[in-house]
Amino acid sequence: MKSGNPIYRHIIKYTGFFGGTQVLNLLAALVRNKIAAILVGPAGLGFVSLYNTAVKLLHDSTNFGIPMSAVRSIAEAVESDDCDLVRRTVGSIRAWTLLIALLGSAGCCLLSPLLSLLFFEDVSRWRDFLWLAPVVALAAVSACELSVLKGARRLNSVAKQSVINAFGCMIVTLPFLYFFGLAGILPSLLAASLVAAGTVLWFSLRLF
Repeated sequence: MKSGNPIYRHIIKYTGFFGGTQVLNLLAALVRNKIAAILVGPAGLGFVSLYNTAVKLLHDSTNFGIPMSAVRSIAEAVESDDCDLVRRTVGSIRAWTLLIALLGSAGCCLLSPLLSLLFFEDVSRWRDFLWLAPVVALAAVSACELSVLKGARRLNSVAKQSVINAFGCMIVTLPFLYFFGLAGILPSLLAASLVAAGTVLWFSLRLF
């Protein structure tokens, strides 16, 4: 029973830690959405929701489940205590990340008229989806690098990145909405994706 106590303490510690980070993330999201609603109104929030849905659709359709399988692959490599195997595994995952990032962004560009018709029932907004191409690519980078941290069991880094990203996105996106209104929605989404990718890369590149 005593041998199990450290494990229980570890579980309780990280359960409380992640619970606290989720509260902070929720508060940041509430503040960001409230201010965004004031700046761009319900119509603006509707646009944000549609664009985010489009990004998620493209990302989920082109990532081939790599972010999920990467966690298991890296965890197995770490368990083996073979540093070369870990490096090769991470390198392979990053190569696949580049591929799915390029595929997702290319698909967003090529399918932009169809996406405009699907989400707005009008092809006239196809140029908006060209803005989303780098957002899709950066979403792939963020997801895969986050999987690297999870697979390496750097849960502390995962939690810290989550909080920094939440507040960082609020800081970089609101000025676009304040100064440009509806016209600032797409740049704000791109800025938020850069923050997300930048924060997770800062943690993962220090590790590998």
